[in-house]
Amino acid sequence: MDLLTDPRRRFILSVLATREMSTTLRGLTNEIAAREHGVQHPDIPPEEFNSIHTEMCHVHIPKLVDTGVVDYDVDHNVIEDVNLDGLEAALSIVNEADSRRNEM
Repeated sequence: MDLLTDPRRRFILSVLATREMSTTLRGLTNEIAAREHGVQHPDIPPEEFNSIHTEMCHVHIPKLVDTGVVDYDVDHNVIEDVNLDGLEAALSIVNEADSRRNEM
């Protein structure tokens, strides 16, 4: 459950759960940044994109790889083979709680 303690990582997992194909780290970073800031990709300030991208490269993606949730092709910066078995129910519960908390 340590995977679900960080709000950004929960968001990353939620996005990956909706994907049927591999995705680039850059594309995932764009989606995370846009959703967090409520803007479209071109409107994301470069420093904010870089901050999120760095955190994903050094914190979140390695943790997801180490726990077997994703495979990451470092040479092509592609996230592949998302495996949320055993996490989907817990992620759903935590996301629901986050959603209720945000409505308050």
